Amino acid sequence: MPNDKAPRILLLSLSGIGNFLMHTPVFAALKKSWPQSHLTAWVAPRLPQALAESNPHIDRVIIAPHQRPLLEHLRHADHLFRQKFTIGLVLYPGQRIKSAVYLYAAGIRQRVGHEYLLGKNPRSTFLLTHAVGEKENVHDIEQNLNLLQPLGINTELGESRYSLPLSQTHYHEADKLLATLRVPHDKPLIGLHAGSAPGFAWKRWPLENFAALARTLIEQHSAHILIFGGPDEESLKQKLSRLISSPSSVTPITSDLLTTAAIMRRCELMVSNDSGLMHLAAAAGVKTLGLFGPTDENKIGPRGSLSYTIRAAGTKAVYDVNTNFDLGNAPHATLQQLKPDVVLNEIKKLLVSAS
Repeated sequence: MPNDKAPRILLLSLSGIGNFLMHTPVFAALKKSWPQSHLTAWVAPRLPQALAESNPHIDRVIIAPHQRPLLEHLRHADHLFRQKFTIGLVLYPGQRIKSAVYLYAAGIRQRVGHEYLLGKNPRSTFLLTHAVGEKENVHDIEQNLNLLQPLGINTELGESRYSLPLSQTHYHEADKLLATLRVPHDKPLIGLHAGSAPGFAWKRWPLENFAALARTLIEQHSAHILIFGGPDEESLKQKLSRLISSPSSVTPITSDLLTTAAIMRRCELMVSNDSGLMHLAAAAGVKTLGLFGPTDENKIGPRGSLSYTIRAAGTKAVYDVNTNFDLGNAPHATLQQLKPDVVLNEIKKLLVSAS
């Protein structure tokens, strides 16, 4: 535990949107324990910088180098060294040897990370001063809060809720965009995210199933469908819109991340694959239904009182972040077994509870 009450802390959050949001309870717990601390988030280049900069507990954001020459990495390590950090945390999942080397090269006295059950990068732990054991069947949020124990912080201080502050400006921009797109005010809005991070097509529910679900919601519930997606999913959104075949009842949404979150708040329900946008919806306080198959909803599912998950009966998760194996370029069999009528029945229950 540091002697000073204002430690300078470097937080390695080198993942995407969903993982960053699952890291935010750690930021809150650190600030609650040490209000005068200075928190620097070291984030992946692919993370929308505005998401990190909007977090009320983060004092500074640094973008990590990406596929740069060795000299650039050395310069970056020297820059970190000059910041005089006293604590460094490698947030879960992310125990890569490069992360531990950076903390060591930056001269950080207390270096905390996980020791993974399956021995992922086992040699990296010798560069840490505290290697916290990964626990089985524990949500990623709790895995990260466990990193605070060597620092003498009671993890009960860290509420296991996301931090996603949205301003009135974000809501104003959201309403302005919806008005420009002529999204009706008198119909229930239901959001869909049919995509996933690049390289994770196996986490996607079949697009035809999303289309069948949307058509039924339009016909039986007079819903208006908002189709969400990342910057690299424009063609996917347009394809889904065409499959639904109801142009007046479907609107693809393209906006910056925080305005997207504010638009999600206007939805009665968000239905999503296991993705960063699923966590964004849950963090925004939207009733969220996550569709799960190969990944484990008990470890990485959306959190909060309005978060729900569903999987096909008889299926179980087969993917583990430690093994990091590729499950192909098509929807996994466990997701193909999840039929639209099963998802529709769950949605009906959620819409009834909302009313």
